[in-house]
This record gives sequence, C-alpha cells and structure tokens, in this order.
Amino acid sequence: MIFMASTANTKMDSPYRKPQVGMFERVCKLMGSAPDLSKSFYCGDAAGRTNDHTNDDLLFSINNKLKFYTPEMLF
Repeated sequence: MIFMASTANTKMDSPYRKPQVGMFERVCKLMGSAPDLSKSFYCGDAAGRTNDHTNDDLLFSINNKLKFYTPEMLF
C-alpha cells in the first residue's frame, strides 16, 4: 500500500497537488511502472459542475490522460 499526501497550502505551491501530474508520476515511479492508461480511469467529484467546489479532478484526469467519471456515473 502506498499513501501519499501533499502538504502544500495551495495548488501553486506544489507539483503534487491536483490538477498537477506530480503525484501520479511519483506513484508510478514508486510502483516501478505506469498503469495501462487505456484500461484506467479517474473518479472524482470536482468536475466543474454548478455545485462543485472546483474542477480539479476533471483537470487532473485530462492532464494524466485518464478517462474521467463522476461518482454518479459509476455508483
């Protein structure tokens, strides 16, 4: 199991905060390989909809070339 968290206060402070790709790249490096992106997806609730607090989850998936789903689309 890998647990990682960015301690930066703002998105601009760290390449490890969404929607940046640093955390995803770091996890792939720790695992020794990247996942098959054609078989992977990212699920998040920050999709830029009217009541969402941000669109960072959607942008994170785009930046990492992952398919994106909201929780409502999957559950």
